[in-house]
Amino acid sequence: MKTILPTLRGRWAILLFIVLVAVAITALLPPIPQPQSYHQFTDARTMFGIPRALDVLSNLPFAAVGLLGLFAALRNLRVQAPRAQQLAWLTLFAGLLLTGFGSGYYHLGNSMASELFTAILFFPVIFGFLFYGVPRGWLQTVASWVSKT
Repeated sequence: MKTILPTLRGRWAILLFIVLVAVAITALLPPIPQPQSYHQFTDARTMFGIPRALDVLSNLPFAAVGLLGLFAALRNLRVQAPRAQQLAWLTLFAGLLLTGFGSGYYHLGNSMASELFTAILFFPVIFGFLFYGVPRGWLQTVASWVSKT
């Protein structure tokens, strides 16, 4: 039995349509209010001249793992690993490094703006994990569907 698939351009159009519909639905939803009391969970103690020191310093492991992972990933670029895998690892560890700094910045500033900054810096971690850390069977299925000619 012969399957009928849309053309390559049609498949990309379908994926783009799904993304645009999701973005449109999200844009139409009302904002989710977050009370200012949300930011009062942080440690209020100052250590080494750093306000909320334990919350700020607790982000050092993220930055350390990100930095060590970046060094390891960059050193292994010479290894015969698939390019997509190398990019996923670089994205994941760069995201962890940025998250460590961004979350530390949030705990220093402790505001909605600094929380948004931290969330934006976390996106590389999500994408790095999504494209390598998740069991990739369904991603390979989508990729093969999109790239079939």
